[in-house]
Amino acid sequence: MSGIVAIYNLDGRPVDSDLLWSMTNYMRYRGPDDQRVWIDGSVGFGHTMLRTTFEQAREQQPCSLDGRVWITADARIDGRDELKQQMAAKGQAEVQDPTDVELILRAYQVWGEDCVDHLIGDFAFVLWDETRNVLLFARDHFGIKPLFFVKNKDLLLVCNTLNCLRTHPSVTNNLDHEFISSFLLRGYNEYPDKSAFVDIKRVRPGQVVLWDGDSFIRRFYWSIPVDEPLNYRNPDQYVEEFRELLSVVVNDRLRSEKIAISMSAGLDSTSIAALARLQQLQQSREHKNISEIIAFTATSPDTLEYDESDLAKMTAEFLGIRFQQILGHQISYFEDWDNCNWNTPEPSLRLLSKKGTEIFAPIQKSSRVLFTGFGGDPVFYPSSFFLHKLVSARQFSVLISSIGQYYKYQHKLPPLYIRSTFLKYLRGKSIKNFFNQDYKKSISAGGDRNKSHSQISIPIERYIVHPWRQEAVDRLNSSWWTILFEEYDPGTSGWILETRYPFFDIRLVNFTLRLPTVPWCVQKEVLRQAMKGLLPGPILRRPKSSMPPNIYSNKVQDCVGLSWLGDLHDIPGLSDFIDVESAIDTLNSLSYDHKVTNFDPVRILYPFVLGYWLKNNNSYQNFSPKGDLLK
Repeated sequence: MSGIVAIYNLDGRPVDSDLLWSMTNYMRYRGPDDQRVWIDGSVGFGHTMLRTTFEQAREQQPCSLDGRVWITADARIDGRDELKQQMAAKGQAEVQDPTDVELILRAYQVWGEDCVDHLIGDFAFVLWDETRNVLLFARDHFGIKPLFFVKNKDLLLVCNTLNCLRTHPSVTNNLDHEFISSFLLRGYNEYPDKSAFVDIKRVRPGQVVLWDGDSFIRRFYWSIPVDEPLNYRNPDQYVEEFRELLSVVVNDRLRSEKIAISMSAGLDSTSIAALARLQQLQQSREHKNISEIIAFTATSPDTLEYDESDLAKMTAEFLGIRFQQILGHQISYFEDWDNCNWNTPEPSLRLLSKKGTEIFAPIQKSSRVLFTGFGGDPVFYPSSFFLHKLVSARQFSVLISSIGQYYKYQHKLPPLYIRSTFLKYLRGKSIKNFFNQDYKKSISAGGDRNKSHSQISIPIERYIVHPWRQEAVDRLNSSWWTILFEEYDPGTSGWILETRYPFFDIRLVNFTLRLPTVPWCVQKEVLRQAMKGLLPGPILRRPKSSMPPNIYSNKVQDCVGLSWLGDLHDIPGLSDFIDVESAIDTLNSLSYDHKVTNFDPVRILYPFVLGYWLKNNNSYQNFSPKGDLLK
């Protein structure tokens, strides 16, 4: 997760070298291996290097192949051999072992700004083409790598670290009210192009932006495709192709000396660990660079009832990889209200407790790369209407085959999802009464966004009507994922870890969405079959389980009547958004029984999280993650 920044003075003024170095050095914590800048008149790039792949050992940025096209990037390009073959077919001379940033530059030489159509992986980059006098910047398909920009009359800034942009003297601290209202209603930002600050905008996932000197040209270069379901005669073909593809996806992400895996006893993360171990053994036999693997499982006193560490340890021993259990601290919300030494760039539920992030300390000491199983749930989410649509389409042979295969694996008939289809339309309990009345009127024109977490927020430009897998596509396109990726980025978390998400690979997503829901997506059957022989039986047979969403509800009740509640009246700007007294009364009158309601009381704390963030909004000026967060 290297740091990148670009300054383009649109009025032609030379870039201030001291200012560019200052912004670059601000990101030194996320790129401790090397810091460099490049300036050419009114354009300047900064880069702080975090080396996480074998190729990056010889990489330097900002980088150019010809002195005319320059790039600063935080990128890992996958499908490297296929990309090199595509470029060779276009006449590009083949390079034996290029770095990721060299691949992007060579792709630009072949396809220009359409190069992003041919890139696979996690990336955010800024590119300057002196010959065409254009600035190009792009973000990967799912938004795993963050990217922000500022544009005013005389200036264009691009950076992957929001707080770094705030250090530029032209950037104001004016808040974006739509962002704040979204946070107060949902607990996260549902606007993919907005940040908490009016001046700072997000580059959206799957978007490339070109500035040609006069205007922005914005394009979405990728969206989830809509393809007909696969229909193989041999059921084993589904499993074989899926296993082969998932192996490729994991292998593409294994180009690092040490790999940490966040491993529960669930099927997703253990499958990633199993395939990583398989690739490690293959690397050893072929005398290639070998990735060291260690699995981590986190538990805390609050979640001992749901502790999976024994199963996770058993899986690690079965695979023959190192295992470490991390015991977190007891969570207490706002435990450091009066003595805060950290903050997030934007309002975030992470602010509820600093202790919730301390589990990353031992991981950071062992590796710079963290694998997770995030993405398995949305990509396998079954369609409630798959069987119904087969009947409507009169595809009776496929219907009979699907039901028969499901019965073969599950020994029962497939579910019809009648109950879940009905329940998803139920709304959560309303808590709008804490809004400042004038502010409440100002946002009412935007419609009722007070929806439960199960009602997914999807940016309109990413909404796709999918005839077979609508529920899965909606979940993959949810704004919630982009926020989660940014929460794990060092610019927000402060931990110097590059997180990789194998299930968020466009090749795997494209294939999995074509699988017949029944039987392959129900209970993730295709993954269970693919992992036979690679994972122990108890993991393969274990049904999906999860902690209830209101597990920390008692922490909310512990906040009732605390002395710091009176401090809310003195926080500048908070009363612009909420009626402070109503927010306090709502908390103090909390009566909650998780057995009779699905309402998550943590939502009541949203205005207090906003207050906590506003109280410490200038702490970014002294942001020192390695110094503060490791204490």
